Amino acid sequence: MRIGGGIEKPYSNPEEWYKLVNELGYRAVLAPIDYRAGREEKQAYLQCFKTHDLVIGEVGAWKNVLSIDNDERKTAMEYCKNQL
Repeated sequence: MRIGGGIEKPYSNPEEWYKLVNELGYRAVLAPIDYRAGREEKQAYLQCFKTHDLVIGEVGAWKNVLSIDNDERKTAMEYCKNQL
């Protein structure tokens, strides 16, 4: 079993992010970037995960997919699909 969670403090790269993860003693973490990140950034975080033996315990997809507003619901659903 791994203990983990999200990082609430700001970070701008994998090294800063990992420092915060390590301070909290996490081994499982909330995905640190979303699907809109560039390929290089995704690769850098993936390498950080591998180097430090971390696993993604959760992917943030907090949008209102049940909205009664059709446009809001569609936008939220698309975001969630892409996140996953």
